[in-house]
Amino acid sequence: FDVLGCARAGIAAVALLGKKATPAQAMLLQGAGFERAIILLDPEASTFAARAARLLGSILDVRLSTLPSGMDPGDAPREAILAAIEAARPPRLADLHVRQDQ
Repeated sequence: FDVLGCARAGIAAVALLGKKATPAQAMLLQGAGFERAIILLDPEASTFAARAARLLGSILDVRLSTLPSGMDPGDAPREAILAAIEAARPPRLADLHVRQDQ
């Protein structure tokens, strides 16, 4: 429901349908004319964000951001989401390293 919270705040967003990105989703975003994806998941979902960044990064300009600990994108105030979007940065190599057992 995080994407609905963004929509209620007047921010256009696309849901991953879970926390995983797929090659089909990346192709759909590219086909719809998107050039950049900002991945903004729950702060506790860094492993999922890294996986999504690796997959989407092969097609789109990917940026990562987080909200303050304990804040969920579905419940965050508009100002917090906008600040997180503004603070989004390209992933670092350390962001993209994900253990295979996670």
